Amino acid sequence: MIIEERKIGKELLYYRALSRRMHLNKEAQKRLEIHERGYEGEVTYDKVYDGVLNHLYVFRGVYLRVEDSTLQCDSLIISDNGFIVHEIKNYSGNYKYEGEKWFVRNFEISEDPLIQLKRTMTKLIKLKYANNLNFTIEGKIVFPNIDFSLSSAHDNIWDFTVMRNQLKRHLSSLKNYPVTHHAVELVEAIQSHIVEDTFFDKVADFDQLKKGVYCRSCGSFDVAKSNIHFKCNECNHKDTIHTVILQGIADLNNLFREQSITRKKIWLLLDGQVCRTTISRIVGKYCNSFKEGSSFSYHFKYYDFDEAYKSETRLWRYRDTPINNLIR
Repeated sequence: MIIEERKIGKELLYYRALSRRMHLNKEAQKRLEIHERGYEGEVTYDKVYDGVLNHLYVFRGVYLRVEDSTLQCDSLIISDNGFIVHEIKNYSGNYKYEGEKWFVRNFEISEDPLIQLKRTMTKLIKLKYANNLNFTIEGKIVFPNIDFSLSSAHDNIWDFTVMRNQLKRHLSSLKNYPVTHHAVELVEAIQSHIVEDTFFDKVADFDQLKKGVYCRSCGSFDVAKSNIHFKCNECNHKDTIHTVILQGIADLNNLFREQSITRKKIWLLLDGQVCRTTISRIVGKYCNSFKEGSSFSYHFKYYDFDEAYKSETRLWRYRDTPINNLIR
């Protein structure tokens, strides 16, 4: 039973949106690739999980505030017994664990998945005292990439790792874990500690962004506008003007999260290719309005484009062309 669906991380949404409207430097491109790879691993894990388990409670990609610190849980599974923490690492290649350090191609990596896992488990113990509950905590580092291998002379490391070819069997071992009222109490305790991601607060430079409408299939800015659609001259994909404006709102939200959105800023981002009256109508559907002086500003009501797009029953006469190769 999925209590908290996995969402694309704010940092990945930021770099995806940024990459569409400017050339990324090496550092930004690397961050994008790291987060794309991490999210891909989480999606792989979720698919395997959903094919094996459906009776346990699970939180995916949640941030918890415990006392004076915030921790992220890639996958937090709950039964009557307690918590099962899965730290997901989508590594590929030949890795080695030696002298309590991790190496790939003889280069030491900066992060230590085992320390991360144990830190998360230790912080979750504090929930016992904060909520007067009794539970156990188990933890595993899950490597969902089939191209990952690990060698180590430390026998204890295997107690904390699950390889891709072991994942289904490991999840199957949880099928007999019970779920009754005690598990519900643990779920409620976790829900009371969920917070927003506070680790990422980067914002873009609006003046540096490429303005205009881009194709949501191939990313080209070479699009032609009709009365209803924008059609890509490169791949012939078509988006309704409604969808184009929604994408513009979502892009601003991803690039300037926590900042207000204005109709003028949407119009400028789309390079004036959509009339302001239409923008006013669409922004009212997907944003909450706030009076600031003599004008209005807006806050996006949804987490991202996909959530907003799926929120409305599509009864329109004109639709988007089905997307076969949607850019991220």
